[in-house]
Amino acid sequence: MIVLQKTGYIAEAGRCLVMQANIEGRSVIMVFLDAKGKYSRAADANRIRDWLDKEKLPRRTQTVQKDHD
Repeated sequence: MIVLQKTGYIAEAGRCLVMQANIEGRSVIMVFLDAKGKYSRAADANRIRDWLDKEKLPRRTQTVQKDHD
């Protein structure tokens, strides 16, 4: 799930996108630098969102064995 995204521009890095997502219960920060076009950042964000939705990454689970009497 994408939690936060912010676009920006600086001369050194060009058009940028910073995105925070939760993947398998972990907070992940992604930084996309030097987008080629005005709408490239939005397209990148959509591709990441679609990838996260399609992957449906499995949650890490811990198996607990119980003794039976």
